[in-house]
Amino acid sequence: MSIEQKAKQLKRFYDSLPEWYWKYGLHDAKITLIYEDFDKGRSFLEIHVDATGAMFEQDVTKIKLYDYKIISPDDIGVLEGGYWITDSIEALDSGRYLLKAEISCSNDKDLVPFEIRFSDTEVERKGKRHRHNFKTG
Repeated sequence: MSIEQKAKQLKRFYDSLPEWYWKYGLHDAKITLIYEDFDKGRSFLEIHVDATGAMFEQDVTKIKLYDYKIISPDDIGVLEGGYWITDSIEALDSGRYLLKAEISCSNDKDLVPFEIRFSDTEVERKGKRHRHNFKTG
């Protein structure tokens, strides 16, 4: 495959990612707070990050996932204080998304898998707030 073909393939990949998503990654962003709550009858998981030390998307400050189901870990509290290492996002046939991430907790050797399905999201960046409702766009 030529460099030109690889570049086109990479562009297609980045263009396929949701607009709100941190396309270039949150590697080394620290999870400073994570909690579950309800607002107007809807459950959400809120993740606060300090991304100032992240390799790329240093402007992300908060991720709020609505109508979610945590697949792993059993106790989300273990993620607090951990560092975001990798993640991927997948659009599901149901119109929801599946986020899979690996979080470095307690030491660099323990990577904790974090998997969650959700319907809507709100991502706050320094100076910006983006909310996306998958049902209405």
